[in-house]
Amino acid sequence: MYYRKVLICPNGDWTRRDPRDGPYGIFLTTSKGESVSAVDNVRGSYEAIWQEANDTMRDLLWGTKNQRITAMATVQMLNQRIKDMNLLWNRDPRTGIIDYQDWMQAGEQLDLAIRDHCIFNSDARYYDVEDFLYERIQNRCYPASWKVEWGRYQERCALNYEIHPRPFRSPQSEVQRAALSRRAHWSALPPQLRRQTGFRQPPQIVRPNRRQPTTRVDRIEKWDDLMRPIR
Repeated sequence: MYYRKVLICPNGDWTRRDPRDGPYGIFLTTSKGESVSAVDNVRGSYEAIWQEANDTMRDLLWGTKNQRITAMATVQMLNQRIKDMNLLWNRDPRTGIIDYQDWMQAGEQLDLAIRDHCIFNSDARYYDVEDFLYERIQNRCYPASWKVEWGRYQERCALNYEIHPRPFRSPQSEVQRAALSRRAHWSALPPQLRRQTGFRQPPQIVRPNRRQPTTRVDRIEKWDDLMRPIR
C-alpha cells in the first residue's frame, strides 16, 4: 500500500500534499488562514459558533459569487464574536477563528475542478481540494461537516453537462467536421432510403497534408473522385 510522507510546516501544521511524491499536482499551495488550533480542553467553547457556520461554509464552497461574498461577511461577524470571547477569557485572539479564506480559495478551485472534469475528464484538482480541506479540518479541529462532498461534486458536474454540453474537441478542421457530420447522417439512413433518394457516400475526410487543388479542373476531378458511390 502506498503512503505519502508527512511533512511538518513552519507553523506546526502537518501535510501529506507534497508535489514531489504525490499522486497528482498541487493546486492549493498555501493556507491563507491565521487561526490557532483550539486544544481539546477549550474546543467546546467554539463548537456552538462553528455549528452556526455550517451552511455558510457550504456556500463558500458551492455558492455563486454573490453567495460567497455574503457568506464571507457572515463568517467575519462570527469571527468577531470569537475574538470577543478570546478577549474575555484572556486567550490568543486567533484561537478558534474560522479560516474562511481557505474555503474561499477552495471554492474557486472547485469551479475549475468541474471545468476539468467536463472538458478534460480529470478529477485531480477535486482530489487536491478534498485533501487540502481535510488537512485544514484536522489541523484546526474544525467540524467534519465543512469538508467537500464527492456526491455534491458529481451533481454539479452533471448539472454543468446539461447547461454546457461537452464541445466537439478535435484537432480537425471545419471542413473535416462537416464531412464527418454528413457521413454520420448518411450512415444512419436505412439501405432502402439510400437507394430511393440516390444518396451517395459523403466525401472522404481530406487530410491536412494532402495537396490542395489549384485549378478548376483539379477541383472537379477531385470532387468526382471523392463522391464515388458505394459498390
